[in-house]
Amino acid sequence: MTSRLTANNYEFTYGDQDIVLNAKRNTLTVAGEERHLEPLPLQLLTAMLFRPKDIVNMRDHTFAGQQVIQNAMSKLRNELGEFGKLIETVKSKGYRFNGSVSRRLIDATAPNEMLRPGRVLEDTDLTLVERLNTNNEVEVWKANDHRGHTRIIKTAYTEKGTGRLEREFSIWQLVTEELGGDVDLGIPGGQNFSIPTRYLEFPFVEQDLDAWAASPDTLAGMSLEQRLDLFGRLLEAVAKLHRIGVIHGDLKPRNWLLAGDSTATAQPILTDLGNSKLLNEQLFAKHNIPRLGMTVTERELAGSMHYFAPELHAQDLSIGSDIYALGVMLYQFVVADLRKPLATGWQSEVADAALVELIDAATQGDPDKRLESVPAFSRQLDALAERRLELDEIKDLERWRMRRPWVASLLILALVGTLTSGYLAWRATQAQALAEAEAQRKENVVEFVANILRTADPRVEGVGPKPSLVAALDRAAKRLDSNQSLDTRSALTMSAVLRDVYGALGEFNAQVHEADRMVQLNTRQFGAQHPETLLSRLAKVQVMAFAGQIQEAEVLLDSVDVAIAQVTDSAYEAQLDYQQVFSRGRLLSSRLDFAAAADQYRIARELLSRIGSSDDPSLKHQLTVYQAEALARVQQIESALQLIEEISDQSFVESHGVAPWQQSDANRLKAQLLGFLQRHEEAIAVLEEEMVNLKAIYGPESFKVANNYTTLAHQKSAIGLYEESIRDFQVSLGTLCHETKGLPQVCALIRGNLGILQFHKGNSAATVEQLTLGGAQIRALTDSKVATSLFDYYLANALLDTGNRSTALDLATTLSAPILEQASPGGQWDARLEVLKERIALYTSPPEVREQAAQRASEILIERSVGEDEAQRVAGLPTLQEAL
Repeated sequence: MTSRLTANNYEFTYGDQDIVLNAKRNTLTVAGEERHLEPLPLQLLTAMLFRPKDIVNMRDHTFAGQQVIQNAMSKLRNELGEFGKLIETVKSKGYRFNGSVSRRLIDATAPNEMLRPGRVLEDTDLTLVERLNTNNEVEVWKANDHRGHTRIIKTAYTEKGTGRLEREFSIWQLVTEELGGDVDLGIPGGQNFSIPTRYLEFPFVEQDLDAWAASPDTLAGMSLEQRLDLFGRLLEAVAKLHRIGVIHGDLKPRNWLLAGDSTATAQPILTDLGNSKLLNEQLFAKHNIPRLGMTVTERELAGSMHYFAPELHAQDLSIGSDIYALGVMLYQFVVADLRKPLATGWQSEVADAALVELIDAATQGDPDKRLESVPAFSRQLDALAERRLELDEIKDLERWRMRRPWVASLLILALVGTLTSGYLAWRATQAQALAEAEAQRKENVVEFVANILRTADPRVEGVGPKPSLVAALDRAAKRLDSNQSLDTRSALTMSAVLRDVYGALGEFNAQVHEADRMVQLNTRQFGAQHPETLLSRLAKVQVMAFAGQIQEAEVLLDSVDVAIAQVTDSAYEAQLDYQQVFSRGRLLSSRLDFAAAADQYRIARELLSRIGSSDDPSLKHQLTVYQAEALARVQQIESALQLIEEISDQSFVESHGVAPWQQSDANRLKAQLLGFLQRHEEAIAVLEEEMVNLKAIYGPESFKVANNYTTLAHQKSAIGLYEESIRDFQVSLGTLCHETKGLPQVCALIRGNLGILQFHKGNSAATVEQLTLGGAQIRALTDSKVATSLFDYYLANALLDTGNRSTALDLATTLSAPILEQASPGGQWDARLEVLKERIALYTSPPEVREQAAQRASEILIERSVGEDEAQRVAGLPTLQEAL
């Protein structure tokens, strides 16, 4: 039911063929004479003819600035001659074509009747099999010879096209003479310019880099270092061309082929010199090569404009313009999406500061400020590790300046908590012995914390090159590892300090390590089945659940449950009951089973009085936030908000001494709840105020700041601020989806929500990427259909948009309206699923049939109270942006 027709599928006619634009072949005739337009003016004319008499904002269809658009419009009017007056400028709004335009759908499979499948090229044994591409009177075909071997044939059937082929062949001959038959260059294996259909013949390679990377298990399945290694091999091929004075002029993923098994080890081959430029034509004389086609100076800047340097609208090709295209490709390799444009704000999507610096250097708008050569590009790519260390040192100093007032407070808080909460088994019968042991423990721990503070201060000499708090904690942990003479109780307290501070900083793997250390210390001191050891194992379950180590945590909790059943010491009964229930709640939350988690937290709150902690503000605050969050996830919004209001009340915060870092979680959840109640402006105000506090407390790249960005993104999207919302989600991804420090359950939800937003913005390819990754992460955590149903619905729609009908059909058959209703109440899911199934059923129907069905479906959804934009999007009606 989706209409995949775009403006480029039509031929537009004004008057009695006064203006005829074939948008598919990029040809324009004015009063019967052929005119040649640069890509940008042609693109702008297409946009206006697609919507005649409507005002068109050209900034929606190009990344070019206003001055560039004005220059392009001036060229367009000149080419149209007397008809240029039909283009009106509407001040501050855009342009429009003020005339009646008819349009004719062009058969996508037959741009040239001279060439067709099954035709044998005259005087050859080559049979045309399939047309792969058409541009500027040159076509690319797959062909077979009489032995059944496949070849790639670039053909031309006009004087203009032949000139382009001859020019490309001349440059390839020079490349061969200078460089030989290098495996990373797609040198032609033959040619024939003596028959009516002239051609160049190339070896057949199954797929190009763009098609290969579209599969989720290829580029996206590689590590960043593997992707950078592959990109480095692309640089080598371009460097060879530049070394002999050949500028490629059209560097993009589709112009690299992958030979071999189409894996990360396949050989990339640079091809297509049809748009290239030779800086030193004297090389032709050196090798006695005829200068065929070298009088052709018009270049084809068609195709994706994403890779064209800004200066190419007014200047000729240069080494700098090739470097710009490579810079865009480096960004695409880093984000693992070779179809993603380098748009404003791209820096927020690249977590690696050294890579941000390199991409920026390669894509500078001013060519004089750009990287000067491909070898320089390669050297900086190879030196990324060293540059990362340099930037880390700078960043650590900045982080310290931001966090300095908080570091001492956090450590002191942890110290006070661990010193005052002793372990029950250490109750001694002799008060003097207990006092002496406690005094020694406090002395050891105070010195331990003081050492952390000293080594985290960059003003103290000899502390090493990374004076961050995390580095200081890591050094303290190593000292604790090596100190064999330390008494067990002191070691336990020190490890508890490290565990709590690591957790506050979002260093979850290190937090799990310290929790494990406490289990080992307790086991050594008391034995594996002692209640103290069991309590430390439950604490480990909690931090493992939060770190995303769900399965390991469940196995550990099951074993602890069995051991607790054998405990006979009544002094530990209440404490074990509380920690057992709380641990189960944390695991259920991580499994996204929030209904069951809410019940566990409710029971845990009731148990607080039994363990003598009902008045502990820190414990009560933490538990209340967890319970309210779980209730919110199961749509018990009013109950959740009531709980949060209790602990957010100013009198409670002041009287109980609730710290700012504790209150931040409550404030973020309060904003979420306000959003659920459609009070989005209030929610945004709370979050933006909280963002200032969080950055001051934790630093701009912390887990808590990233988590706050995701909540802010939700609220902005609810009031239509989609661009800001996408930006906020993307900012959070680097932290929440970090390979070693991220949280899988949170990362999965963020990817899913980002994918849905991208769908609403018309970027179905990005939707497929994010929802595929997010869905896989959720399924690794839970088998709940409710948890994945909403993502699967939008994924099916996006798959259909991108042409993957079979997978969309498989996914649609698994969807259920009642389950979707649980995930997102009031979504009119029965009607939505009917629309989705109709889209799939009509996928191969004629375009006009699909378009009529989409319009009808959209009207039905709107009648069922689905918003107009949402209804049109899921019904498959194309937006103007998609059409162009």
